[in-house]
Amino acid sequence: MKNFIFLFLLFLKFTFIYSQETTIKWSDKKGRTFEVSAPSGSLTYGILAGDNIEYGSQYSDNHGKVTKIGDVLIEYSSKYSDFPGKVIKIGSVRLEYGSKYSDNPGKLLRVGNARINYASKYSDNPGRIVSVDGNVLPTW
Repeated sequence: MKNFIFLFLLFLKFTFIYSQETTIKWSDKKGRTFEVSAPSGSLTYGILAGDNIEYGSQYSDNHGKVTKIGDVLIEYSSKYSDFPGKVIKIGSVRLEYGSKYSDNPGKLLRVGNARINYASKYSDNPGRIVSVDGNVLPTW
Protein backbone atom coordinates (compact mmCIF):
# COMPACT_ATOMS: atom_id res chain seq x y z
CA MET A 1 0.00 0.00 0.00
CA LYS A 2 2.87 2.38 0.81
CA ASN A 3 4.41 1.69 -2.60
CA PHE A 4 1.12 2.46 -4.30
CA ILE A 5 0.78 5.78 -2.46
CA PHE A 6 4.39 6.68 -3.27
CA LEU A 7 3.90 5.90 -6.98
CA PHE A 8 0.63 7.86 -7.04
CA LEU A 9 2.28 10.91 -5.46
CA LEU A 10 5.22 10.63 -7.85
CA PHE A 11 2.82 10.44 -10.81
CA LEU A 12 0.86 13.41 -9.46
CA LYS A 13 4.05 15.48 -9.17
CA PHE A 14 5.06 14.81 -12.79
CA THR A 15 1.52 15.41 -14.03
CA PHE A 16 1.48 18.80 -12.32
CA ILE A 17 4.89 19.77 -13.70
CA TYR A 18 4.12 18.79 -17.29
CA SER A 19 0.51 19.95 -17.47
CA GLN A 20 0.88 23.31 -15.81
CA GLU A 21 -1.16 25.99 -17.53
CA THR A 22 -2.20 29.45 -16.44
CA THR A 23 -5.21 31.34 -17.70
CA ILE A 24 -5.12 35.12 -18.00
CA LYS A 25 -8.57 36.73 -18.01
CA TRP A 26 -9.82 40.25 -18.67
CA SER A 27 -12.93 42.12 -19.82
CA ASP A 28 -13.36 44.97 -22.27
CA LYS A 29 -15.33 48.13 -21.45
CA LYS A 30 -18.58 46.61 -22.68
CA GLY A 31 -18.24 43.44 -20.60
CA ARG A 32 -16.97 40.88 -23.10
CA THR A 33 -14.61 38.45 -21.39
CA PHE A 34 -11.44 37.05 -22.89
CA GLU A 35 -9.17 34.29 -21.59
CA VAL A 36 -5.78 33.30 -22.94
CA SER A 37 -4.02 30.18 -21.71
CA ALA A 38 -0.28 30.16 -21.17
CA PRO A 39 1.95 28.68 -22.45
CA SER A 40 -0.22 27.62 -25.43
CA GLY A 41 -1.93 30.95 -26.20
CA SER A 42 -5.33 29.34 -26.82
CA LEU A 43 -8.23 31.80 -26.71
CA THR A 44 -11.69 31.50 -25.15
CA TYR A 45 -14.20 34.33 -24.98
CA GLY A 46 -17.58 35.41 -23.74
CA ILE A 47 -19.97 37.43 -25.86
CA LEU A 48 -22.77 39.89 -25.17
CA ALA A 49 -26.35 39.51 -26.32
CA GLY A 50 -26.58 40.74 -29.89
CA ASP A 51 -22.86 40.35 -30.67
CA ASN A 52 -22.00 39.10 -34.12
CA ILE A 53 -19.11 36.69 -34.55
CA GLU A 54 -17.14 36.82 -37.80
CA TYR A 55 -14.85 34.09 -39.09
CA GLY A 56 -11.91 34.14 -41.49
CA SER A 57 -12.89 33.67 -45.12
CA GLN A 58 -12.24 30.53 -47.09
CA TYR A 59 -9.31 32.17 -48.90
CA SER A 60 -7.54 33.69 -45.90
CA ASP A 61 -4.83 32.31 -43.61
CA ASN A 62 -7.43 32.43 -40.83
CA HIS A 63 -10.05 30.25 -42.50
CA GLY A 64 -12.59 29.15 -39.88
CA LYS A 65 -11.03 31.14 -37.03
CA VAL A 66 -12.86 33.87 -35.15
CA THR A 67 -11.67 37.23 -36.48
CA LYS A 68 -14.20 39.57 -34.87
CA ILE A 69 -16.45 39.46 -31.80
CA GLY A 70 -18.82 42.43 -31.79
CA ASP A 71 -16.49 45.35 -32.47
CA VAL A 72 -13.34 43.58 -31.19
CA LEU A 73 -10.92 42.47 -33.91
CA ILE A 74 -8.78 39.37 -33.40
CA GLU A 75 -5.53 39.08 -35.36
CA TYR A 76 -3.43 35.98 -36.00
CA SER A 77 0.20 35.54 -37.02
CA SER A 78 0.76 34.95 -40.72
CA LYS A 79 1.52 31.59 -42.25
CA TYR A 80 5.09 32.83 -42.85
CA SER A 81 5.84 33.56 -39.19
CA ASP A 82 7.71 31.31 -36.75
CA PHE A 83 4.44 30.05 -35.28
CA PRO A 84 1.65 30.51 -37.83
CA GLY A 85 -1.94 30.88 -36.72
CA LYS A 86 -1.31 32.04 -33.15
CA VAL A 87 -3.43 34.88 -31.76
CA ILE A 88 -1.30 38.04 -31.73
CA LYS A 89 -3.85 40.75 -30.96
CA ILE A 90 -7.28 40.91 -29.32
CA GLY A 91 -8.70 44.40 -29.68
CA SER A 92 -5.93 46.65 -28.35
CA VAL A 93 -4.25 43.87 -26.34
CA ARG A 94 -1.11 42.45 -27.97
CA LEU A 95 0.18 38.94 -27.32
CA GLU A 96 3.88 38.11 -27.57
CA TYR A 97 5.42 34.65 -28.01
CA GLY A 98 8.99 33.41 -27.64
CA SER A 99 10.91 33.21 -30.91
CA LYS A 100 12.03 29.85 -32.19
CA TYR A 101 15.59 30.67 -31.07
CA SER A 102 14.66 31.62 -27.48
CA ASP A 103 14.55 29.49 -24.33
CA ASN A 104 10.74 29.40 -24.64
CA PRO A 105 9.96 28.95 -28.33
CA GLY A 106 6.29 29.39 -29.14
CA LYS A 107 5.30 29.95 -25.52
CA LEU A 108 3.19 32.94 -24.57
CA LEU A 109 5.43 35.58 -22.95
CA ARG A 110 3.19 38.63 -22.68
CA VAL A 111 -0.51 39.50 -22.76
CA GLY A 112 -0.88 43.28 -22.92
CA ASN A 113 1.15 44.55 -19.95
CA ALA A 114 1.13 41.19 -18.13
CA ARG A 115 4.41 39.27 -18.40
CA ILE A 116 4.62 35.49 -17.96
CA ASN A 117 7.91 34.33 -16.44
CA TYR A 118 9.21 30.81 -17.01
CA ALA A 119 11.86 28.85 -15.13
CA SER A 120 15.30 28.88 -16.71
CA LYS A 121 16.37 26.00 -18.92
CA TYR A 122 19.06 25.29 -16.31
CA SER A 123 16.58 24.90 -13.43
CA ASP A 124 15.03 21.70 -12.09
CA ASN A 125 11.79 22.38 -14.00
CA PRO A 126 12.78 24.17 -17.20
CA GLY A 127 9.98 25.97 -19.02
CA ARG A 128 7.62 25.85 -16.05
CA ILE A 129 5.58 29.00 -15.38
CA VAL A 130 7.06 30.72 -12.34
CA SER A 131 4.98 33.89 -12.11
CA VAL A 132 2.78 36.38 -13.94
CA ASP A 133 3.56 40.05 -13.35
CA GLY A 134 1.51 43.13 -14.23
CA ASN A 135 -1.97 43.81 -15.57
CA VAL A 136 -3.33 43.01 -19.01
CA LEU A 137 -4.78 46.48 -19.45
CA PRO A 138 -3.06 49.64 -18.21
CA THR A 139 -4.50 51.07 -15.00
CA TRP A 140 -4.86 54.84 -15.29
